[in-house]
Amino acid sequence: MAAVVVWDWVISLPREWRFIWKTHWTPVKVAYLFCRYWVMAVVPYLLYCFVMDHSLETCQRIFNIPVVLALWNQVGSQVILLIRTYAFFNRSRYILGALSTAMAGVVSYQLYVATAPEMNLLPFVTPPFNKGPCFPSSKPHSAHLLGFFIAPLLWDTIVTTITVVKAFNIRRSSGGAPSSRLIQTFLREGVFYYLLISVANLINGIFYLQPRQVISAINIPLSVMLGPVLACRLILDLRERGSETVSHSEGTGMAAFTTKSNNSN
Repeated sequence: MAAVVVWDWVISLPREWRFIWKTHWTPVKVAYLFCRYWVMAVVPYLLYCFVMDHSLETCQRIFNIPVVLALWNQVGSQVILLIRTYAFFNRSRYILGALSTAMAGVVSYQLYVATAPEMNLLPFVTPPFNKGPCFPSSKPHSAHLLGFFIAPLLWDTIVTTITVVKAFNIRRSSGGAPSSRLIQTFLREGVFYYLLISVANLINGIFYLQPRQVISAINIPLSVMLGPVLACRLILDLRERGSETVSHSEGTGMAAFTTKSNNSN
């Protein structure tokens, strides 16, 4: 998964330079840069913890640090979804307030799970069982680590549901006329993002519920690295489409995703 993160960054550099670096500073630009480069900054440490073998003493000291770092991977992609939905709802302050409050609750719960004594070190599985990678596991009869991944899934479900309902309302109010290409891209990429992230989080949940604890953490890298990749691609696709059909963004609140070059007057 780390290779996918780097590969996506490399192939996206030309579009990133045009649609991000050469544009004015906006919340979308800040969210994109954090989402893209935070995950790349923490990937080496995640690999250090999850791939290399460490002593029991070292793992007991650091096994929860990757969870704290990875939390902000998900926060970055959720902020992008929040801005996307806020723009789609014509910058509704009610939507912004409700979704921000819900996201703050999710992040607070995840911080609690990551920092409170709600996790154990996953036992080493290779003889002589004194060294191994540092994976977290839930304490017996505790579902907090499962909730760490299910909570953002619920938030994503709310965001995607209200976005799809809004899109149907727009379509109905226009008499069934086709939506603009920008809005179509917005919906298609957003729903695709939701489905992939949902599958990743559900797989994580299933692995934490199954009885073989030694494989319970196997999908953590997928969940914490896939979201930022998809969220960054969503912004690039929207800005590329917006640069082609800027006029479609007017009146929809979608102007936040169109490109405004620093060189423009």
